[in-house]
Amino acid sequence: MKSIKAKIISTSLLLLAIPALIIGLVGYVQAKQHLTELGKTTLKNGVEMATRMVDGLDSEVKEGHLSLEEAQEKVKTALIGPKGTDGKREINKQVNIGKNGYFYVLDEKGLELAHPSMEGENKWDEKDTKGNLFIQDLIKKAKSGGGFTSYYWNLPNDESEIAEKITYSQLESKWGWVIVASTYSKDFNDSANIVLYSLIITLAIAIILGTIITLLFSRHIASPLVKMTHHLNEVMKGNLLINTVESKRKDEIGRLNNALHQMKNNLQSIVKNLASVSETVSQQSEELTQNADEVGIGTRQIATTMQEISNGVEDQAHSSTTLLEQMSGFSQTIMNVAVEGENVKEESSEMLKITKDGNDNMLRSVEQMNMIDQQISESLNMVKGLDNKTNKITELVKVIKEISEQTNLLSLNAAIEAARAGEAGKGFAVVAEEVRKLADQVNHSITNITSIVLDIQNESKQVVTALEDSYEKVTYGTNQINITGEAFTKLKNTIDVVNHKVEKMVDSMFHVLDSSKSINESIDTIAAVSEETAAGVEQVTATTEQSSSSMDEVANSAKMLEGQVENLNSIVQQFKI
Repeated sequence: MKSIKAKIISTSLLLLAIPALIIGLVGYVQAKQHLTELGKTTLKNGVEMATRMVDGLDSEVKEGHLSLEEAQEKVKTALIGPKGTDGKREINKQVNIGKNGYFYVLDEKGLELAHPSMEGENKWDEKDTKGNLFIQDLIKKAKSGGGFTSYYWNLPNDESEIAEKITYSQLESKWGWVIVASTYSKDFNDSANIVLYSLIITLAIAIILGTIITLLFSRHIASPLVKMTHHLNEVMKGNLLINTVESKRKDEIGRLNNALHQMKNNLQSIVKNLASVSETVSQQSEELTQNADEVGIGTRQIATTMQEISNGVEDQAHSSTTLLEQMSGFSQTIMNVAVEGENVKEESSEMLKITKDGNDNMLRSVEQMNMIDQQISESLNMVKGLDNKTNKITELVKVIKEISEQTNLLSLNAAIEAARAGEAGKGFAVVAEEVRKLADQVNHSITNITSIVLDIQNESKQVVTALEDSYEKVTYGTNQINITGEAFTKLKNTIDVVNHKVEKMVDSMFHVLDSSKSINESIDTIAAVSEETAAGVEQVTATTEQSSSSMDEVANSAKMLEGQVENLNSIVQQFKI
């Protein structure tokens, strides 16, 4: 792929050389045509001048001042030159119809009446080097009023060189002469060749100077672009530690360099903020996981305690049923009651002990449930705080996205300007395309970060919902445990009363029969309370198990959040800040 420097140099040289070459060639061709036409005009004017000379001398002949031979010799001498002893005429230099041009005269049958070297010879059948009967052709045109004839003939001073010769012939009717003015076309084009040589020299000088100027200008354009391309490649690799400086240039390259500098600084600031927020979220997710594990352990302890309470209440209900059956026959066998009175006292003492233990366990359960309620409330507040921070991450991602869109818009504007510049702007189009690709890559990374943050927000909302639900259930369980505690307190009081009555029954067995009815009623109350207590304990146990399951979900969500934060950290660590 050609560099922008090479493109600018080649384009500038083409723009410089092609118009200069076209103008020079057109000037050369026009000059050549003009000189050729001028030469033809000179030939024609020379023949017409010779014709007028013949007319003037013919008048002298008619007036008797000159003889015909004298008049004709004067014309021949004036057109060509005086005749020497060798029968040849030296060309008159004063008659200028070209460097190698001269006049000659023919009659209508091709006889050379006047010629520098062939005077007196008949050339009717003379042919040029290409086999053309040019003598017949020029005589024919002379008779038709005059015309130009071209043929190829040896140069008079160098017979080894053959060149195109142009003649103008015209018939002089008074003497019957065919007067011919001839010269070589190369004599016309000498000035045009000078123009061509001047053009070549001027074009060479212009190309050399243009190359030097274009080389300096292309270096002025390409050097900052190469540096910016290197910086963009480093940013694309995630290296934000590169040293970029603002440019003092006011053109598009300066603005592009400043935009790159600002983009790198903004991206560096955003990535630093993301790293800080990610670290904070990671710490809070670890704390949330730890709290969830602690709450889960406490919930399992509550479940174990409630299971023990349930077993004790079942034993209590079973003992109450047995006591009720025994009291049913108590009225019939008073003696058996007296004998069994001591057993009833011992069982009441045991029941009182179990009830005290159950009450103590219930109080500890109430305290544990209050601790769970507080921890879940704190976890709920922490997760809500985490949701607020993820919202801040979303705002930061929006800022990154706006910067990416601005970068993409900047690359689009650069591409438009490059398109307006035409061939010279192709390099700018390449840079704009690289900027656009970088913006697309940044936009793709932002999309991934946005997706991860949305996942974190969704999971945080699920955790909040689960915590709120757990909080409600724990509150409900706490109320149920409080109710059960009150029932245990009533049971304890009732058992104290029963124990007191049993002691009195042992002391005065005869009064037991009178109080048997009250004992039966008390035993019925004990059985009902035991059944209610057993149902309450089962409900509390179920609620505790559900709370444990919810806390497991909270722990799992916290671990998932921690994994997402690790992914966010891995993305941020791709940048060097």
